[in-house]
Amino acid sequence: MAVNRKMRERRYLREARLAAGYSSRCEASMAIPYAPETLGRHERGETAIGPEDAVLYAECYNRPDILYRYCSECPVGQRIGVQTSDRDLPWAALRINQRLRKAKEVADTLEDIAEDGIVDETERPKFEAALAYLRELSCIITDILVWNYAQPRKHSASSGGRA
Repeated sequence: MAVNRKMRERRYLREARLAAGYSSRCEASMAIPYAPETLGRHERGETAIGPEDAVLYAECYNRPDILYRYCSECPVGQRIGVQTSDRDLPWAALRINQRLRKAKEVADTLEDIAEDGIVDETERPKFEAALAYLRELSCIITDILVWNYAQPRKHSASSGGRA
């Protein structure tokens, strides 16, 4: 019996291809050893991509954000809570600023809990709350990394590159 699994469109692959200067899938297939049809199926989410595909796309398009996005879709990444979003940098910066105000308090709590190397039942609720805070902070940090890696790279004259 076939499993009907709805695939999510990977708009980020199309955007990365276009940003890399490949206006068509045919052009991209010269750099990536897949048929244009396969590239299209990957972009539309009709065909799953594996880790090696994500690495290949990230390298060929010079877009490390593809790896983060892939990890948020893969079963392991979903299981450990890897999340990405397409939030703007101002949103993420504001959000991280708000969360960092609480960081010292959470660090102190974790230090108190870790003092004896054991998380006992009385400490468990505070420990779980600290983990939830760290997961949220991690997601915001990932949003900033994804945003950064998705930005076009400009080379300055001083670095020897061309604009």
